[in-house]
Amino acid sequence: MEKSYEVFTPSFEWIRGKAADTLRVRLQGFEKNQIKVQADNEGGLRITGERPLGGNRWSKLWQDFAVPEGCSAEAMQAKFQEETLWVTLPKREAQKGKELLLNAVAAVLVFLGLALLAFCPVSVKLVPWAVSRRALGAWMKVEASNGEEEKRSGTKRNGEMLVRGRRCRRRTRWRVTAIQRLFLACKSVFKGPGTIPEPADVEMLQLLLGISSEPLPHPRVALHELIRFGSFSDKMRPDDVGLSTDLLFFKSKSSSKGTPRITYATIYKCDNFSMCIFFLPPKAVIPLHDHPGMTVFSKLLVGSMHIKSYDWLDPVTTSFSTPSAKLRLAKLVLDSEFTAPCSTSILYPTTGGNIHTFTAITPCAVLDVLGPPYSKEDDHDITYYQDHPYRKYSDGDTDQGGVEDHCHGWLEEIDVSRYLKMDGVAYLGPQVIDG
Repeated sequence: MEKSYEVFTPSFEWIRGKAADTLRVRLQGFEKNQIKVQADNEGGLRITGERPLGGNRWSKLWQDFAVPEGCSAEAMQAKFQEETLWVTLPKREAQKGKELLLNAVAAVLVFLGLALLAFCPVSVKLVPWAVSRRALGAWMKVEASNGEEEKRSGTKRNGEMLVRGRRCRRRTRWRVTAIQRLFLACKSVFKGPGTIPEPADVEMLQLLLGISSEPLPHPRVALHELIRFGSFSDKMRPDDVGLSTDLLFFKSKSSSKGTPRITYATIYKCDNFSMCIFFLPPKAVIPLHDHPGMTVFSKLLVGSMHIKSYDWLDPVTTSFSTPSAKLRLAKLVLDSEFTAPCSTSILYPTTGGNIHTFTAITPCAVLDVLGPPYSKEDDHDITYYQDHPYRKYSDGDTDQGGVEDHCHGWLEEIDVSRYLKMDGVAYLGPQVIDG
């Protein structure tokens, strides 16, 4: 029977000390043989594990932490007691002081040994030399066997699990995934309905999604952690969300008969923001729709598409006459084709092309980050529109005349439920960890 996993997010706290910092993680229901602790040389600490819940249900743990500045991951020690994991990371200065002390003691012993050899007869010299060689050989053999045993099962003291961080022969590097970095940034940036991200926060998300190649200094702690785990120069790519251009969906060059069906996969959704991917087959269209009170980042990951967007014009400050009560005048913001990889498009509640439409030229995948997400309860429901040409008229012209103005358009609210087909699918890419 295939396992069904439920993500377990533990509670934790850092305990700061002069000689070491200690991470305390509460792991209710877990046993020590179900927990694994890893540390690398790049400032990362990872705790993983899984345990059965009954039937085919399993609880899965996957939590990453940044090693505090000034602490040594190589000297890490961890123990598990009463469903609590304690990870101790000694300070490098304290570790250095301990090494200096040991070196000093070793130097004194060597000096005393040399002095003894210098003042003793030759017959006496040979005995301690032979004994010391045998003792040294025995000690090295014991240490080697202990080392091999630790590699196989980990050192145990008084029934507790002891995990030691050590430099591996084979250098292994791992980092927080790109989608996890984006998720952490969104948690910091989006504050909920009625708020708009600050310019510095917008630029940070732009960097994560791949508009710029230079890191952005930022005072937020969350961003500091992001920089520790990865450079902003890593642009968001298809494989960062589990996609490959070798998939049959992206190799298709013709659309199926009838109305092309659009699919979407939700990566994460909460009250403050959502992250999802839309998959559009060739000729598929997401009609003109608005994003009331929302800030939206759209990243074309795969394919080519045409994007057209509008912003509303204030009817109070404009002198345009409305031919029908069902029409409202809007200003054209964008009318262009895009091919991945390309810059991320950003729209705001009243600017940037808040009302837009996507038309797929080839099979496409679009990553959307919306803050806040659509919600009928919070008056953030979606509305669809049809655009109509706007014509300029001189004195005496009628509706039959006039010159078409390509910078504006009349938008009419429409019902698309009859022909717009969207199907939700499971997101199978790298998971985000909320904790």
